[in-house]
Amino acid sequence: MKTLQSIAIVLLLAAVPASVLAQDETIDREYGDVLRFFDDDGKPQKMERIRVDEATYDKVKYTLRGGKTAQEKEGARVDDLIYGDAPKVFLDGLRNLRNEQWAAAISDFDGAKNAVDAGRARPWLLEAAALRKGQALLALGQQETSRLAEALSAFEEALKANPKSLWFKEIRGGIADVCILQKNWDGARTAAEAIQKTGETIKNPLWQVRGARLLATILMAEGKNAEAVTAFDNVVALAQRELRFAKPAKWQKELRAAEIDAVVEQGWARVAWAESSGAKQDWDRAKDYFSGLPAKYPQEDQVKAAVLNGLGRCLLDDKPRDALLSFTEAEVTCFSARREVARALWLKSLALAKLGGDWNKRLAEQAKKELRQYYPETEWARK
Repeated sequence: MKTLQSIAIVLLLAAVPASVLAQDETIDREYGDVLRFFDDDGKPQKMERIRVDEATYDKVKYTLRGGKTAQEKEGARVDDLIYGDAPKVFLDGLRNLRNEQWAAAISDFDGAKNAVDAGRARPWLLEAAALRKGQALLALGQQETSRLAEALSAFEEALKANPKSLWFKEIRGGIADVCILQKNWDGARTAAEAIQKTGETIKNPLWQVRGARLLATILMAEGKNAEAVTAFDNVVALAQRELRFAKPAKWQKELRAAEIDAVVEQGWARVAWAESSGAKQDWDRAKDYFSGLPAKYPQEDQVKAAVLNGLGRCLLDDKPRDALLSFTEAEVTCFSARREVARALWLKSLALAKLGGDWNKRLAEQAKKELRQYYPETEWARK
């Protein structure tokens, strides 16, 4: 199955410090939770040796060690929540997820759920294990489409366990990604809108931008490229607006990254529009768009690589040799822009094939080999 250009396997792995992993058998099992959050000034803070009693995107309630009066933090201010009583099987699952050992991770997360059913773990593990299982199944579903239904079921199980989960963005985002791959546009749109609207309600700009980004992705996947261009432009405007008011440095960094991502994807939506219409004026608009980006984003490698790839794509059909030079420059000068470098290798193989000849054919196969070897997680490696 062809993987959509805008689909990425987002593995939101809970931050589990080495100290927590090492102390799995010795930590305080009741008051071993850690809560990281932002204060009124946006500065990161941390509460340790607490027991989290409730965790939703509205609020996180917790009790200090010693049984003192319960306290709470706004869910939107929470940066991370680490449960100190995570069983070994769950931690093993996280390791396997990081190492892309999908089958082993799925088995581990099933084992974690069994621990809750047997009364050996707190209920928080139900939603966490279901979310991570869904992410592993989504990764498998990129190659084995039969696993997508299982992934959707796992995400829905996580949502059922806690409809207002702190991981609501990741759960709904997983549902949206599965639905896009299944071409279930209505299901994907419902999930994306839920993220955006909930973000507006709890005043979390990262959730708002994530929802808007997904809505733009859906339009592009549907082939509604003109609408996608507008939608990505709206994502850029939203990220820029929220960036002016965001206090946490982490939020600022992520909003900036979201802006850059949407700027790049708008360019590729324009290319898709031109590919679909075949009209010279649409190719000219795509070319003009990419040509204007360096002046606006002169320091961004991702933009530089996208410009080289985008302008090269505009040349590919009529001037494959010139296009090849552009793709090669993106490949060798923009290492930090991993996704665009992978795209450059794929486009490079197309240019070489277009040029023809045995030597160029061998070079094209070499480019594909490097793509599969160094960028196996990308959609181009699976083409």
